[in-house]
Amino acid sequence: MKLKLALSAALFYVFNAPTAANSLIVPGQQIGDVHIGENMESVKRKLKQPTGGDAAMGHYWSFWESKTSRQPNGKPNVLGIYSGINADGSAVFVRQIRATSPYFRTCSSVSTGSSLLQVKHAFSNAQRIAYYQDSKKAPLVDIYDDVKQGIAFEFMRGGRCLAITVHRKGAKVTDNYLGDHQYHFVK
Repeated sequence: MKLKLALSAALFYVFNAPTAANSLIVPGQQIGDVHIGENMESVKRKLKQPTGGDAAMGHYWSFWESKTSRQPNGKPNVLGIYSGINADGSAVFVRQIRATSPYFRTCSSVSTGSSLLQVKHAFSNAQRIAYYQDSKKAPLVDIYDDVKQGIAFEFMRGGRCLAITVHRKGAKVTDNYLGDHQYHFVK
């Protein structure tokens, strides 16, 4: 009985381990210190200048590459932010935040590297809504989105989570431009 209680307590801690505030993913709200709706000037003060980006018609894609952390494919981990200008043209605000680093995790310990089963357990409303392919030789990447909570996950077919995107609750992750992916929508 004591062993059973100790094992239960250990498993509870592992699956509910505390997460540092600056590494926390909160669906529909934030990844780390960056929040949906935050002014991009504030973001740039925190993160400094982005490594790169793109802009078109009042919409911006900015990204910060890690100098030390790598994805399984050898590319640097990336924090990407999609932002857009206010209707009155006054300021640019964060619309979506995308991370490839396992440093960022939800309170239920879901992060990049998690399995689809782990994600579906923590986010039961996540549905496959689209897929993309970076090049003709690259594997297909499926996008699972929990629209209600405002969080989406990218999975290489048959593999683990590659990226997590936080977006507005009630909106699809594919409603906005996200890098240079050509989405194919699931019916």
